[in-house]
Amino acid sequence: MSIESIFGPRSIESASNNSSQNLEAILGIDVSHYEPVPDYKVLKTHGVEFVYIKASEGTQMQDPLFEAHYMGAKDAGLLVGAYHFFHPAQNISLQFQNFTDVIKDKAFDLPLVVDWETNDDQDVEESAADVFRFMHYLELKFKRKPMLYAGESFLHDAQLPVEFASYPLWLAHYGPKTAVKTPKPWGAWDVWQFSETFYVSGLRSNAVDANWTTLSLEELKRLGF
Repeated sequence: MSIESIFGPRSIESASNNSSQNLEAILGIDVSHYEPVPDYKVLKTHGVEFVYIKASEGTQMQDPLFEAHYMGAKDAGLLVGAYHFFHPAQNISLQFQNFTDVIKDKAFDLPLVVDWETNDDQDVEESAADVFRFMHYLELKFKRKPMLYAGESFLHDAQLPVEFASYPLWLAHYGPKTAVKTPKPWGAWDVWQFSETFYVSGLRSNAVDANWTTLSLEELKRLGF
């Protein structure tokens, strides 16, 4: 299925900043309590194949709509993953406990995700070390490498060490694909968040974050193993 057939000519034009995209790709969204639970079955008929759901943030916040999003997406047959919004300045062990408390007893098709968007006024090297340690803890517990989510410019500024390249990358960049510059030490992204203002039938909100991957569904399910 082509991107044009999933989105329609007008939608893909606006989502990709008027660039033309001809790649075969799989569409996904990511949601949190900010988005009312959509009709996931309708979303699937319009080409949405996977969803990432916010589970937790920091040491205490647990997303109140996680369970409802999870059940709706699973019932519709979407591939499902969960993410934790990481705060480098907060206790790593408590954040790990908070995340795992929410996702315990749940089956996930996709690798877990660490959402890194802030350094909390810490030095970037210290923050990077905290993020890496948190991801390593997840890998040890779940026997699967988690994926890192971050913005393109954020990661370029961070100048991360080569060890991070062992983890899959979910890269945020709102613009044409041709303008995406994968930050080192990665050679390529695995999932690309191309819009935060995307609309597709079945939503009960005005817009949602939208993502695509050029991995196949089977490759996506094996990501991190």
